[in-house]
Amino acid sequence: MFFDDKGTVDKTNFVVRVKSMNNGGLVQTRQLMHTINVPSRITNPNCDNSWYRVISRKDLDKFKNEIGFEHPKKKNLLNKIIKIQ
Repeated sequence: MFFDDKGTVDKTNFVVRVKSMNNGGLVQTRQLMHTINVPSRITNPNCDNSWYRVISRKDLDKFKNEIGFEHPKKKNLLNKIIKIQ
């Protein structure tokens, strides 16, 4: 549900990302994702002091299978960009 609420599917860069002001929370989600073998990274701070959790193009299948989306539009967009790869 976290990704359904906060996540976006970037159809230009073929990644899933979450923007947050809470870097500590993003670190915790990275640790949880690591336990289910879904790699991700945290960007450097943006100009507004926000951070991004990014799941790269090569790991989208793992994200879909282990976490995925329930939100219909995000789910469809994720499926489309996985097929394009």
